Amino acid sequence: LSSLALPGGLPSATPYSLLQYDCLPRLVDAAGDASRMPEVYFVRLWRHFLSPKRTLAEGVLGWSPAGIRSRFWATDGSRADPLVPVDPSSAEFGAVRDIFLAEPTVPRHYDRGAAAPSRNWSLREVLHVHRVENRGQQEGARTQHDAVVDSLRAQGLADALDPADRTRWLFHGTRTEEGLLSIAQDPVTGFAPAMAGAQVGSLWGPFIYFARDAAYCYDHDFYCTRTDGAHRLLLCLVETGMPCLGAVNMRLLPLRQDSHRYNSVVDSLSCPEIFCAPETKSVFPAYVVTFR
Repeated sequence: LSSLALPGGLPSATPYSLLQYDCLPRLVDAAGDASRMPEVYFVRLWRHFLSPKRTLAEGVLGWSPAGIRSRFWATDGSRADPLVPVDPSSAEFGAVRDIFLAEPTVPRHYDRGAAAPSRNWSLREVLHVHRVENRGQQEGARTQHDAVVDSLRAQGLADALDPADRTRWLFHGTRTEEGLLSIAQDPVTGFAPAMAGAQVGSLWGPFIYFARDAAYCYDHDFYCTRTDGAHRLLLCLVETGMPCLGAVNMRLLPLRQDSHRYNSVVDSLSCPEIFCAPETKSVFPAYVVTFR
């Protein structure tokens, strides 16, 4: 269906959003999906917008807060300074770097073109990767991870969504290093939903905002610069569960089935580039990436 070989083409009144990213044929395929879960089918297709290299890198890290701790942590997570340098020769460092430098398989909607600061993004240099070994935040994220899986299971969705579909590696930037470190070091709640939109407005609701691509953060000045000129971003593990479309006037995630609500919001149900978490325990700030 992706060729859309219709006589005379599509009607002129066809919404442009249906023409992007093969949205219309994907909708038709979703409606005919044998699982009878078109919503789930659409969410599963989002992974195809990630490059194969990024997909492999995410698999190296995994999608579980408990797994990150058991496989990679070097401390018990109780230190006042939770930032632990990652060995540049390790597979872990390489995975974080590949996720950071990855470009999607389709043009980015928010791409600023040839004048974008992120042009030639893949040539950027990752100087350091620090693992955030913060036990309080990790345990909160683990509890939320289990709660989301339980909710999806009650709705008959847990087996339909792979771990990579319900938990995502996403980027978050602050404009000061003090703000970034406060997120990483807070023993309980690193993120503050009340501050959502303080810089640019809450277009998709009063939630915590994350970008699929690190280049988006750089293009839109969501990063901090150290005194030595290097820049920093957070790579976070976010429990997105089953997302819905956000809205500027949304104050509470809508109900999906019985008493179960959607777990997050996105900027687009066709090819999301912005994901928003409703609460801080939905997020674990796993890595600080220093680059130039």
